[in-house]
Amino acid sequence: MGISFSKKKRRISKKGLPPGSKIYTGGGSENEVSITVHKYRENYLEKFVIHTEEIDEVFSEKENNIWVDIDGIHDVEKVVHICEKLDIHLLHQEDILNVFQRPKLEEEDDYTLLILKMIHPLNEVQMSSEVEQLGFVLKDNILITFQEKTGDVFDPIRERFQKTGSRIRAKNVDYLCYVLFDVVVDSYIENLIKLEEVQDKMEEEMILEISKYDLQNIQALKKVLLEHKKAIWPLKELMPKLVRSNKNWVKEENHKYFYDLHDHVLQAHEMLDSQMEVHNGIKDLYLHRMNREINNVMKMLTIISTIFIPLTFIAGVYGMNFKNMPEIYTEYGYFITVGIMIIIGVSFFVYFRLKKWT
Repeated sequence: MGISFSKKKRRISKKGLPPGSKIYTGGGSENEVSITVHKYRENYLEKFVIHTEEIDEVFSEKENNIWVDIDGIHDVEKVVHICEKLDIHLLHQEDILNVFQRPKLEEEDDYTLLILKMIHPLNEVQMSSEVEQLGFVLKDNILITFQEKTGDVFDPIRERFQKTGSRIRAKNVDYLCYVLFDVVVDSYIENLIKLEEVQDKMEEEMILEISKYDLQNIQALKKVLLEHKKAIWPLKELMPKLVRSNKNWVKEENHKYFYDLHDHVLQAHEMLDSQMEVHNGIKDLYLHRMNREINNVMKMLTIISTIFIPLTFIAGVYGMNFKNMPEIYTEYGYFITVGIMIIIGVSFFVYFRLKKWT
């Protein structure tokens, strides 16, 4: 398995800057910011791409629900322009641009901000997952999603969106927010299921001692699990706050969906805890195997040394150049000495074999 470490995102320091500093903390991008607008209601859907300057006209729409899908937040000026049109607080603009922001829910009187981590499908060859920040701003009949770049896990939702009379189009934007949130959580679960399969196979092969996995493979898996931990653990704190919200941004009829989403988050959290335990067990198995291999080498060296100690002693005694050594002048002394050494060596070897030390 060609597992490799994925590159970490380059952090941009904000040390010493005042709160609300609008700085994009991710890496650079050569792509233009893409703004896709979906105007919809139950029997109507219009999809089109706009420039930042046209956002005022979109936000003035009151008859239809609006989903503004923004791919690319590296252009700070454009992101800030859009946020200011909705009177998004400076601190929340900072959160949207900070790709290392912890998942959070912030509720204001006239809008709601939700920050999540979107984890792309698991690369089973390299055993790595690409992590991307996802921001939601929900205000009146408008939902804005901020993504770092093009490509996400929302394609199944876009397909459902195209169907006339679909539940997504029949309901308000809070339901669309739920659906997008739900598919993000489902992607966590899907990745954890794949990780479970990989780790079960790895554990089985290590127990059977046919595994070729090394420490780099184990650490690559640990990195993927930690990325999921950073994404999932904060949601366990966030979801109770969301389902008990008194800001009324979630319609009463949609509360049951967010309660169900809470269950999915708990399921993902439990799966993650389980896989972290399995991973620790795999690491212990690997270290145990390494220690046993080292012990086997040390045991073999000890056995060889034990066999040769008496032989070295005999050779050393008769290697002394004293004149008065009667055995030196024995006619068959050499053959007798070599024979004794062979008998001693074979005896030790047989003894160790009987003790199952070799």
